[in-house]
Amino acid sequence: MKEGFAVSPSSVLSNVFLVALTAGSWCGPAVASAITVSDPYVQWYNVGPNNLDFQSGQFIRYGATSVVPNGPTGGTTGYATTVNAATGNMITFGMIGQSSPATPNFFTGLTRICSPCSASANNNPANLTNPFTFHYTNGADTATVQKSLAGTAEIPFVRSITLSGTAQAPTFSWSPPPGTTVNGYRINIYQNNLETFNSNHQVIDSGQVTTKNVGPGVTSYTVTPADFTHGVALATNTQYTIEISALQTRDGSTVVLNNGNVSAMSRVYSNFQILPNSPGPINLPTTTVQNGQVTYGFNLTVAPGVTYNIDPASAIGYIYRTGAGDPNFASVTLPTGNSGLFDLLLWNGTQWISETKLAGGQLFSFAGSGVNQFEVLGINPGVDPENPLAFITAVTFEGPGNFTGTMTPITDAVPEPSTWAMMILGFLCLGYIGLRRSPSATTVSAA
Repeated sequence: MKEGFAVSPSSVLSNVFLVALTAGSWCGPAVASAITVSDPYVQWYNVGPNNLDFQSGQFIRYGATSVVPNGPTGGTTGYATTVNAATGNMITFGMIGQSSPATPNFFTGLTRICSPCSASANNNPANLTNPFTFHYTNGADTATVQKSLAGTAEIPFVRSITLSGTAQAPTFSWSPPPGTTVNGYRINIYQNNLETFNSNHQVIDSGQVTTKNVGPGVTSYTVTPADFTHGVALATNTQYTIEISALQTRDGSTVVLNNGNVSAMSRVYSNFQILPNSPGPINLPTTTVQNGQVTYGFNLTVAPGVTYNIDPASAIGYIYRTGAGDPNFASVTLPTGNSGLFDLLLWNGTQWISETKLAGGQLFSFAGSGVNQFEVLGINPGVDPENPLAFITAVTFEGPGNFTGTMTPITDAVPEPSTWAMMILGFLCLGYIGLRRSPSATTVSAA
């Protein structure tokens, strides 16, 4: 049975919990509440860098999918409390109401998981095993619900994201996180220009325009206008962000994927735009946070003689590397549109050495058994990271195997390789994954 909302150890209630504490209700019959709380949740929450000002990293997320009246428009405020299991002290966490076309009454908050953690820390997950109590207030009306953290750890990100399809129906495909139980996936789409903030730079309208849950056997999603059922149509020349989440449920269900039954989720982001032309499938990097650093990399199966389009961020240059045990690069073709020639450099064991000048669209084959890394310089400065034709690189490999390598952009601000710089997406729906962190502890994506 799915966990309910507990007011005593034996209480198991429905997924919509309603409490009225209006003036005088303690002394008379129950009064219908003005606050309705639906689908409360407490989750392990692993978030990749993104261009929506959602905080990235590992968190505990808590709140409710629907609180009516909602905060931004209805005036409801809320906070969460729990008891530190190590110290016995009460902890108070903030929450904020959010609105969007797809989730108009969302309420959420999060606390970043410490690393390393002291034994008594309030953000040490080992100390957050007691129930969270959510407190909501709207004028004289209040409501409280409870939910406990379930599961044992964060779930890793999906991998090997590929973009294909047509301009009108782009398709995102992915691979499950290896060695991990996945009970389902959630796809959310945000219309970037609908996102709004309050005076504290907290997201109060995430711009989310659609949400869709799929089972663990489904590893692709085609963007279709039919999924935009919240009064916002899929439009051309508009920037969107797709969010792909891997889900673990409290009861192991692969069908009941609402927030209240999700114990852990991980989220990666890709910015896209509906455009008229397609250069073919693009293999997109996934984004992870390791020891406080953002890493962009690949994990896809490759074969000799097949061209793979990979797309990094806007920069003045890039370093491309294979992973340990990967086949070497056999050739590279750089994109057209540059005002001058590119400078291709190879590593001689101690430094980068200029190998040749290349024009855009010119195929260059590496000698012998190929190379495991190369550098490209001479990209026009100031390339717009949201330009759908920004910089798509085509590579081939010497043999079959897996490509688990990385792309590192070189920018004016960071002349050496940098793992935290932005990585731009590609293809007919091209944009960027940006590392932008909001100062607010309650800036968090919705459904």
